[in-house]
Amino acid sequence: MDIRRVVLIRPFRDGRVWGRVPGSPYTLMRLASLVPDEIPVEIWDENVAPPDYTTLGPHDLVGISSMTLTIERAEEIARVARRQGATVVVGGVHATLSPEHVASFADVVVVGEGYNTWPQIIRDVANDTLQPMYVDEEWKNPRRPGTHLPARPRHGPGEQTVLDPLLRDHSRVPTQLLLLHGHSRLRPRHAAASCRPGGG
Repeated sequence: MDIRRVVLIRPFRDGRVWGRVPGSPYTLMRLASLVPDEIPVEIWDENVAPPDYTTLGPHDLVGISSMTLTIERAEEIARVARRQGATVVVGGVHATLSPEHVASFADVVVVGEGYNTWPQIIRDVANDTLQPMYVDEEWKNPRRPGTHLPARPRHGPGEQTVLDPLLRDHSRVPTQLLLLHGHSRLRPRHAAASCRPGGG
């Protein structure tokens, strides 16, 4: 399948958890950095604004990262996207703990860390060899000798690469991939964050 674009979505989270409000979607930014340059990539964060899901369609690859407390909303998003012909991949904590549940509404379930399996998923979509489940529960620590991350660095002059699995600060995120609440700075060529007003 020719991939028109990759859309990475964080479902809306209502209220605070342990006194904290939603922060920047680091996981989605890291996944976006693994998308090949020739494929447009967008990050939709429902905690910023409701995206326009009517724009989704065939040849869109949708990735949703969800915890258990947002899984009901993730399921709603997945079902809407699939009805419109998009291919839906769901990962995150809930998918790892309950893959059978997620498999009931997603095309693909990602179990464990997605940073090694995500590039393979993109290749498999393009080659029409997509599998229903991808499992990677062994995190590769880039600080440990003999281990690696499969990230192909995407950055410009003076910018640093997303290689830190903890991503403690914004300095490790390429400037074009920063998505801050209230405004975004994504790759201007073809990756403007799609937090458009509209139905969800």
